[in-house]
Amino acid sequence: SGEVFSAFPEWMLDLGWGYRFSAQWDVYINNRLLLRDAASAPVIPGDPIETAEDYFRTDLELAWSPTDALITRAIVRNLFDRTNYLPSFLYHESGIPDNGIGLTLALELHL
Repeated sequence: SGEVFSAFPEWMLDLGWGYRFSAQWDVYINNRLLLRDAASAPVIPGDPIETAEDYFRTDLELAWSPTDALITRAIVRNLFDRTNYLPSFLYHESGIPDNGIGLTLALELHL
């Protein structure tokens, strides 16, 4: 059909930062940026061409380890609840919607 699109970003950058407050507490923050300087072909012929938007997401993790054998984690994904689209192809030229803000609680026990 002569339609061309770029499914994946031209630039990807992950920037993380962590800090240990004490032997029991630490925090980690990760930022992900996908610069999508591309145009998407329409899924249905005749629809307008869509401009791919940049993807930016921040995740925050707080960990507490009261003993060497036990670690608890609280992870907030997509901290700022941005509407992002993950790169994709095959009938999803504009991308697949990423999840909104989410919280995960984890408990690790090392025996």
